[in-house]
Amino acid sequence: MKIVDLVDPRLISLAYGSFSVSSIDTPIDNLINIDSKINKNDLDQNFSELIELSLKNLELIDKENEIEYYTYGVVVLADLFYMNKQFEKSLDYLKQVTLSIQQLSSADQVSFFHFYLSLRSIYLKLSIDNMELENCLVELNNIQLPSKSNVMGRYYLDLVIAQISILLKEKTFDQLEKIFIKNYNLFISFITYHYYNFKKFNSKELSSYCNNLIKKFNETIKFPSAKQNNFEYEFFLDNLFEKIELYPNIITIGSLKQVLINSFGKTFQSISILKNFIILLINESDTNNDNIDNEQEIISSFRVYLEYNDKFKLLNKNQYRDLLEIIYTFTRILKYLTNFKNHDNERIELINSYSFQLYDLLKILNRDLKFDYYLENDIDIDNGNHLSCLDNKIYANELLSYELSKSWYTLAMSFKYLAEYDSPLLEDVHKYLKYAIANFQNAIKLTLKLNNENHVFFYDYAIVLTKLNKLKPSLKLIKLCLTVDNLNFKYWNFLILLYSSIDNENFKNLEKLINNSVLLLNQELEDEQFLSNLSIIEKYNILQLKMTHLSLIELMNKDLYPTLEYLPELFKLYNRLFGNVVESSHLVINKNDDNGTIFSSTVTSSQQYSHRPSIANPLKSDHHQQQQRQAQLQNGKSEEKLNGSTGLNKSSKSIRKRIFSSSNTSKNSNAPHARIITNGKSHPPEKKVERAILQELWLFASTLYLKASYLQDSENCIIEAENCYEINSKTHSKLGLLTLITNRLKLSFQEFEISIDLDDKNLESILGLAKLFLETENNEEIFINLKDRQAAEIRIKFFLENIANDYKFLNYGEIYYFLSIIYEKYQDFTQLNKSLWKCIELEEIRPVRDFGCIEKFPY
Repeated sequence: MKIVDLVDPRLISLAYGSFSVSSIDTPIDNLINIDSKINKNDLDQNFSELIELSLKNLELIDKENEIEYYTYGVVVLADLFYMNKQFEKSLDYLKQVTLSIQQLSSADQVSFFHFYLSLRSIYLKLSIDNMELENCLVELNNIQLPSKSNVMGRYYLDLVIAQISILLKEKTFDQLEKIFIKNYNLFISFITYHYYNFKKFNSKELSSYCNNLIKKFNETIKFPSAKQNNFEYEFFLDNLFEKIELYPNIITIGSLKQVLINSFGKTFQSISILKNFIILLINESDTNNDNIDNEQEIISSFRVYLEYNDKFKLLNKNQYRDLLEIIYTFTRILKYLTNFKNHDNERIELINSYSFQLYDLLKILNRDLKFDYYLENDIDIDNGNHLSCLDNKIYANELLSYELSKSWYTLAMSFKYLAEYDSPLLEDVHKYLKYAIANFQNAIKLTLKLNNENHVFFYDYAIVLTKLNKLKPSLKLIKLCLTVDNLNFKYWNFLILLYSSIDNENFKNLEKLINNSVLLLNQELEDEQFLSNLSIIEKYNILQLKMTHLSLIELMNKDLYPTLEYLPELFKLYNRLFGNVVESSHLVINKNDDNGTIFSSTVTSSQQYSHRPSIANPLKSDHHQQQQRQAQLQNGKSEEKLNGSTGLNKSSKSIRKRIFSSSNTSKNSNAPHARIITNGKSHPPEKKVERAILQELWLFASTLYLKASYLQDSENCIIEAENCYEINSKTHSKLGLLTLITNRLKLSFQEFEISIDLDDKNLESILGLAKLFLETENNEEIFINLKDRQAAEIRIKFFLENIANDYKFLNYGEIYYFLSIIYEKYQDFTQLNKSLWKCIELEEIRPVRDFGCIEKFPY
């Protein structure tokens, strides 16, 4: 028996589940190609021809010296006879399969391939003749469970267990235990599947059985000596924890964490147990929605896990113990780390390091499996075919496709994360996005059929392409997503925004889309069960769709008044989704003929404003500064009390005096217009996230009123936004815009400064400052002298160039518009030319709302 044949990469890739076709004309390659057609169910030739071709190639293989090749050929022939319903001939060939399966380590290549062939032959025997059950059970009891990398072995084991479950479905738990008395790992695998599908016994019996086994191991097993190992114990725990993750409600173990901690004292550098410990900690964090508590323990454990794998590889001729398991563990770690809402430098460095390590591991696996996959150098962001992955699919076993596609997708999301948080320059953004695009395409290439799990691959890929202004490919991807999940209103919103960007002159398409989506939404909202099953993220996405609907009304009518007529529907929808919170919101027509002054107070020249690059937030300053802040914003005494810098309680009001008193009118107030009236009966929702969402609606309403020049109503909405949640960067920026449009330049300057101090990436405030510094007439009052003005212009140039390099703001033409003004002023004509062309490019594809509203949930 040739050792080289036992470790032939072609045989190993078969066990992994690769269905790659070989172009080499050798007997074994021809058999692999025939088998690939069987696995892909792509049999374009009749069975007689394939059987004859297989027999011819099998005769050319040396049975004595190439036994692995020969045995594989026999199994392929048996499968062909079975599919051709020649069952007796199939059984005759299967009897020739006499592999000696030993319980070797999962890294052993001989064992690796034997597991797969043996389990495949057992499955064929059971499929042909039920009388083979007893013999097959004897064979099964002598087989150790395949490793995670042995995808085809696990695939056929699942099929075998399914077959046996049907044949033994009337058996009791005790009877089944006796049948599998020699192999408790197989018994646990079988019994969990059996219970899940047939429920013929009480799951407490299985839990009791597992707990007794744990107790038995704890009593009998000690820490191994130098010449010993406890592989049996490790295999048991690994299998047990895998089944607990698959069937969490079937097996109940007291303290899973304690079981694993105890096992550290009974094993020596066990990779599988450490892996399960890491996954358990991650699951705990996900369940408790608290990623931070276990973070250090998870990272420390993972570092040790990598050290153990490196040591194993060093001692085993550079072979990985279980490559797919390592990839799976990397995938879970990266998904865990990228879910944090705070993005500190240490975590970003870890994500960077682990992303490239996982990328290298996936390249090794895909190279071994002969997969045609994308690398970052294959990606041409500007001119490449970003949907070639839809036409060039990778065919592999469904289990392998599932695991690898998840890993490629997680890796793509990790590089997208790095583009957003680890990219100070635009070149870095594009570098990471090349990796992200390559990995998204690899994930999609392995996705042969869209389903409820993998359509998110297409959505997130579409988001990245949209950031790069590749709108038509994004449109195709979102249409595919809607074929699977047509009740995902975020997808509907995305589709409408894309159409408004690509074809913004064709209102018929837009009108049809929005009407279809709103009709579908209204139908579903009548169903109380649908409503009760909505997550808070899904509710938020529905509200975003409604805001897009309102924006489209404005676009199609070229007038804000129809939009304001429908605005109360937004708050009614919020009430429907979250309960009656905004009780008094209703539509009225306000006619006001009073021609009073716009402002109830003015800012005098004696008031002082900071000219420092960044002004401190007065809500965080001392008592004297707070008094000065109130003096600037209010006249007279106020009973309104501040409740700290983090937010206001239910009964508190904004510290700001209303800029427009109820007796005053705003611009164009003699025209009738729609208003949202609140009479003080609104009750902010209890949950913080719901209050934040409500604030977003009030700020959206404020923007509409501001654009329509109904300034008092705009201010009222800002006050409601502050009262329902908190004073924050967003409310400061809205007030900055409001005071800017009313020519209160010093107050506007201060509001923008405070907003940026709270959030240095608040685009609205940065653009507001740019408008104030660069476009506003008579803005001399906000500057001390010419030097101060130049310093302000340099500072806003820095802000604009910084966010122009930010992944989050790649689609905003206003940034380049204001940059072009600065470049023109300072005669940087090269940059001026680039900025103007970029501004024109983005303006031509401007959607009706920013694409940011369909990206990740912000709260």
